[in-house]
Amino acid sequence: MILPNYDTEEQGEGLSGILPDIRKVDNVEDFIRYFNLYKSSFVALSEFRGKMVNSPQFGQRLTCYLTKTSLSRANLRDIRFVQPTNPLDVDQDVVKLASLEGLETIPKIFQNNISSLMGQYSGISMEDVEANDKQSPEQALFEARLKEALTQRGMPFHVTDRSRTPEDQVQRIKNKYYGNGKQEVISTYGANRGAALVKAIEAGDEETLLKVASKTSRHLKGSAIDIRSYHYTNEEMGVVLATIRELGGNPLVEPIATKCWEKSGRNVEIAKRLATPGGTKGKPCYNEHIHIDIPDDYT
Repeated sequence: MILPNYDTEEQGEGLSGILPDIRKVDNVEDFIRYFNLYKSSFVALSEFRGKMVNSPQFGQRLTCYLTKTSLSRANLRDIRFVQPTNPLDVDQDVVKLASLEGLETIPKIFQNNISSLMGQYSGISMEDVEANDKQSPEQALFEARLKEALTQRGMPFHVTDRSRTPEDQVQRIKNKYYGNGKQEVISTYGANRGAALVKAIEAGDEETLLKVASKTSRHLKGSAIDIRSYHYTNEEMGVVLATIRELGGNPLVEPIATKCWEKSGRNVEIAKRLATPGGTKGKPCYNEHIHIDIPDDYT
């Protein structure tokens, strides 16, 4: 994502007159709100082939242009930036944003030339991966891209779950129930379906449990993976979630009902733990992970 040049006169009645100056925020909540405004409109692609030695630095000023003649005719794919030549040409007000609590890790993504240029991982295609008996082709492709993105950032990556049978799903639901309680099942699968699952478990009704469970997860059709999260810091979790979305996935931070996370479930930008990572049954962060839904037609 790029920011407009707030400091030039021509911006006075242009972009900076429409959107707030993100450099002036003093808390992470406003930063996320402003960031979401910008990222819906100002995403730039490089005009040059990305290599690890020519990635932009955090806060670096870039020269951008439109492939279309005006903003009104342009869309998200029409902004380009030229290869930066001066790594010292940075906006110090942008750099200061990294001092906000929760954003400290962002500059680390750019250090040692390990930041990714948009589209870098789309170079991994379906022909480059081979699905095994626990993967669909879409899972294999998304997993390969996510692994590349995170390992290049120096972060661990471990998939804990891929495709499942309905019987596998029943066992996962029972693990939630006996590990974190019935409210975890209800919070994860919804008030109606979750309550039906709990009722079937408590009644020992395996037939109904299997029937309801078979409709509860994209894992069952090869459109989801789970990745381990206990080895990520709070700041790294924010980077991981952003990377998942950049690659087209839809993350879900679990567990949901326990007091593991300050905010869990969908639409989590910064995942802050309230308890010790991981743990055994009965602990708040037992079986913590990031569930990722993958589009059925992912390419």
